[in-house]
Amino acid sequence: MPSSQITLWGERGLVASMLIDLAQLRGISHWESLFRECVEGARPLEAPIRSVMVVVEPDFSNTGFGHPDAMLRLDLDNGSARAVILEAKRRPYINSCKPPGARGTPGFNSSLNGQLELNHCLAIALAAHRPDSEELYEPAWVLETPYAADRRGHTRGVRSSVVMEEIVRPFSGIPLSGFMHVVITTDSSNPFADATSRKLLPELFMPNSLTDSRWDCLHDQYGWTSWWRIARFFAGLESAGTLIDSLFLPTFAKNRRNLSGRERGGAIPQAAVNPAPAEGAASGTDVRRLCRDFIAKMSANRPNCNDAGVAEDILRELDNRGQLTARTRHRLTHWCHTDGSVYQAGVPLARVICEAIYGCVLPRED
Repeated sequence: MPSSQITLWGERGLVASMLIDLAQLRGISHWESLFRECVEGARPLEAPIRSVMVVVEPDFSNTGFGHPDAMLRLDLDNGSARAVILEAKRRPYINSCKPPGARGTPGFNSSLNGQLELNHCLAIALAAHRPDSEELYEPAWVLETPYAADRRGHTRGVRSSVVMEEIVRPFSGIPLSGFMHVVITTDSSNPFADATSRKLLPELFMPNSLTDSRWDCLHDQYGWTSWWRIARFFAGLESAGTLIDSLFLPTFAKNRRNLSGRERGGAIPQAAVNPAPAEGAASGTDVRRLCRDFIAKMSANRPNCNDAGVAEDILRELDNRGQLTARTRHRLTHWCHTDGSVYQAGVPLARVICEAIYGCVLPRED
């Protein structure tokens, strides 16, 4: 049977699939739920979200502010706007950072604390940016701070007209206090609140504090979450039938072994995505054979109709995901309990398929 499959790899693949899933959901409330249920440490949004704009991996150039994993503009009901700069790692925080003394050496700006310092300067530049300006540069006082070790006598900035039009303009003018910096790691608790991370926190210099970090004043603009929390969040949406054909969950499943860190706070509940197959359930080979029998029997059951679609979806999802989505499980249970005369030829096979996967005929899901 023809099929297609897409795998998004690494941190940016996980970030992109997460944001695509959220964007395909109806309404805005799920964005608020993600921040409320998953992000810890940053101060909460002061009003409901009215609209969301997302840019994945904006390119501020290697000599500018680098490449954040994503940026979000949140317009709120009270007329204000918030900007979110997101960075993700597949390791714990302390394993993703370098000592501040390494600033200016190769690789520092790719470390998590180095990226957060660049993003701090990006936020400062965006907050002060004038709409009529054709370039975006950090202020000159940055060269009087320890950041100068990386600048080599020149402030960082970007001049690309495309970047200015498509990325800078939507985020310019948002006050510095309106920026939220969110990191995703594999930690089991908030590393920003962990004493062992204290020496690896980003150093946040300001014009009134050129040599002393203002972390203690700005820390409430920094939030943290873990890949495990995000996976549980999306598993819950799929289990509730809110999220259909998730891209993030199969992407997470494939990337999971590539994440370095301990999963805590409760394992990601597979039952939240699908009921677990019962012990002694049939092998994948048997299920596939039964699905092919269903397709052969039901594909021409009615003129100009394909009543075999549920079996085709089961085959595709077993190949791509190793398990059924909530939507396909829902359809299978309807086939098991339908009383429509035209569908009766498929009911016995649907029941056998359900038993082969779950060890029993599941009740109808309405």
